[in-house]
Amino acid sequence: MSYRILTAYLFWSIAGASVLVAQGAPLRRDSVAPRLSGIASDDQRLQAGDVVRVNIWREPALTGDFPVDESGVVTLPLIGRRQVTYTAWAPLRDSLITAFRRDVTTEVITIVPLRRVYVLGAVLRPGIYMLDPTMGVEAAVALAGGAAIDGNLERLRILRGGQVIVRNLSITAAVGRQPLTSGDQVFVDRRSWVDRNSALLLTSVLSIGGIIAALSRN
Repeated sequence: MSYRILTAYLFWSIAGASVLVAQGAPLRRDSVAPRLSGIASDDQRLQAGDVVRVNIWREPALTGDFPVDESGVVTLPLIGRRQVTYTAWAPLRDSLITAFRRDVTTEVITIVPLRRVYVLGAVLRPGIYMLDPTMGVEAAVALAGGAAIDGNLERLRILRGGQVIVRNLSITAAVGRQPLTSGDQVFVDRRSWVDRNSALLLTSVLSIGGIIAALSRN
């Protein structure tokens, strides 16, 4: 009898530890992602595949999104073809606004770069998304429909130039702190099998525990 009681006690101790793992233990301090040293939006450079968004007040024919082609050239109304991949954004934007003002009278001209960012992994709509300078990691994931049912928003990775520059990033920690550049890849990792099946594990543990308890009384 005492042997069965001891067995049941050990089983419940192990089961309790499994449930705690399933609920998700906190990350070790050394696994927390470092803050990404991003590039200020005014210092970034456009790349092929990016988009130049032009908005000129009361000039709908001149307003729109204009893609940067494979040679790094964008074709804009009135201005024509411009090489845009070798100049930092701030001086490039100022030069384009100056060029437009030679032909339009309005002072309200807004030109915004849209960066091409890949959102992959456990999201509802993985793909390429165009982000303006106000959008960060959290916005990129939101555009992709958010996490899939097995997605883990506490374990994001950012790749730049084929290298992982941030790992184990929490979506809440990324808000306003993780700038992205054109070509970046944001991966949403999947939750572990234990985490995804915690309810099933708990049910199984309770069922087996009930059986062991019943046997210990016999």
